[in-house]
Amino acid sequence: MLYQLAIINLDADTRRLPLRWELNKKDDAEILDLTNDGLSLALQTAVQYDPLILTKNQRLREMKDLGQSPYINFLEQDQFNHIYASEVLCMAQEKITPAAAAKCGDVKQRQAGPQKLTLLDLNHQIVVIGEAAREDNHNSIIGEVPGFYLQANYIEALLDDRVFRPVHPLVNYALGFLIFAIFEYILIKNLKKPFWAIVKVLALLVATTVVLYLAVVHSGYYLNPATVGLLAIFINLGHLAIARSEEHEEPQKELHHQQGC
Repeated sequence: MLYQLAIINLDADTRRLPLRWELNKKDDAEILDLTNDGLSLALQTAVQYDPLILTKNQRLREMKDLGQSPYINFLEQDQFNHIYASEVLCMAQEKITPAAAAKCGDVKQRQAGPQKLTLLDLNHQIVVIGEAAREDNHNSIIGEVPGFYLQANYIEALLDDRVFRPVHPLVNYALGFLIFAIFEYILIKNLKKPFWAIVKVLALLVATTVVLYLAVVHSGYYLNPATVGLLAIFINLGHLAIARSEEHEEPQKELHHQQGC
């Protein structure tokens, strides 16, 4: 056995793309050599396709050097071209055995439409080979998908520069708390004006969405204050609903008490 350990080319959070792995340079010299000094599968592929990608993209280079795993924007499965391995073999029937070529007429077709892919169409393209196996299925924001779909997304995100640097968790907590504090202020100031309270809360949500959008698109940072801010808001709304329910039940209890007397 050449290796006793294997590298899993996925981050624990599948929304994030691993760029490199911290490996022991003394004990894992062969792995370091095979992985181009610890680069992940996706980044190695992107570098082979575009050798200048790290030179041109300073933000990506910095994240790689810092060992950060950026968030990415995912593509759906139907946005990729799919083809079965048997179809690729049958594209070059003259290069396979006559017995195998004779079965090409029965090969299941994955391609849709009259225009079928040829070997020329695959030339100079990145081809990710994988198997849709239950053991390699992973939960993601686009649903449960095989591992090779995740790798295809990681590679496309690198080549299209759809990677976003994660902020420090304290930034998300601080922003989430700020959103909740503003929400509380709106409720307190508009306690007897429910219509304006709703309008201002909606305005707060719209403003938050705009800020997050600008942070992602123009700054390249992925902010996620929703976990803290929205959770706190929903808890507060739950408390308000319970309080209103109890206020409604009190007169009913008093009425029943009077009737009983």
